[in-house]
Amino acid sequence: VEIGSLTIVQFNLPALAPNGYTNNLWPIQPKPFAGDVINLYNDGPNESGGMLGPFYELETLSPALNLKPSESYTHVHRTFHFEGDQEGLSEITRGLFGVGVDEIAHTFSK
Repeated sequence: VEIGSLTIVQFNLPALAPNGYTNNLWPIQPKPFAGDVINLYNDGPNESGGMLGPFYELETLSPALNLKPSESYTHVHRTFHFEGDQEGLSEITRGLFGVGVDEIAHTFSK
């Protein structure tokens, strides 16, 4: 039996983000509030054949906020990792998303 893996990220997404999201790329950004809600990185060989390390990153961001003293905002991010055969993983994805892993893989292979 071939064992596969499934990673699911869940996070709270506010209805509005009037100040945008921070642009968190390493260099100083000319538009620091023109970022993304979610960033996904899968490290692998770069142009020179090297790499930073064998990792992937799943990152979500809260909206950029101008909070006053004593104000707060809570950003919740949960990452779930599952391992199993295709049918077992499909039980999870069907319950959450209404489709099996084969349908998800087919959609992203286009």
